[in-house]
Amino acid sequence: MRWDPATGQGAEESDAKNIPLSLGPYGGMLLTFPRAAKPEWRNPQDGGLPGMTVTALPPAAAVVIGGEHVRGDVHPLADGGPWAVMADVTKSNVDVFQFLCFSWQADVDLSGAECLVFDTEVPGQTCTTALLVVLRDARGVETLAETGVPLGVAGRTRVHVPLSAFQRAGWSGGPAGPADFAQTRDIRIGWGGYLGTEGEKVAFTVSAPQAGKF
Repeated sequence: MRWDPATGQGAEESDAKNIPLSLGPYGGMLLTFPRAAKPEWRNPQDGGLPGMTVTALPPAAAVVIGGEHVRGDVHPLADGGPWAVMADVTKSNVDVFQFLCFSWQADVDLSGAECLVFDTEVPGQTCTTALLVVLRDARGVETLAETGVPLGVAGRTRVHVPLSAFQRAGWSGGPAGPADFAQTRDIRIGWGGYLGTEGEKVAFTVSAPQAGKF
């Protein structure tokens, strides 16, 4: 049965599996059924998000980049990653940063993906900032997204960063507007905007980013 809350009138529907419905602004309709199908019971599975396909991106050289007052190093833990990224802060109370940069000479098309996926691990340390991701397209437009993974809390995390979370970075070059995900050239994973202490060590381990799609 179809019930119109605006008029209080009811009408029987001939086909419960095919009910045409058109609603105006702030409109609504109530539908009642003599019986309902029992919902299908599904068991959660370990691993990635259910229904998500994760695809590897083309191989890329991983290079560590850091600020003036950061002495950084990177060690591959296996062929093709993951990589252990380490930094020594050499001056207190200045803005420091460090990223592991994956670069391609040709465009990498992420336009059909929903998110970037990678694994990370951080040790117990005093750093209070969170892991960031920077994406640069072939035109030089750079966008930034936060992962929500704190570098001061030890643990392993599979990170999913929605492409919709990327916002144009304040330092970005290139034309106005958002990045073109179909022309991705760099993906950088790391941290920045941090006022560290001289002698402080900041470390994290990260795998190569992949494209996730539902």
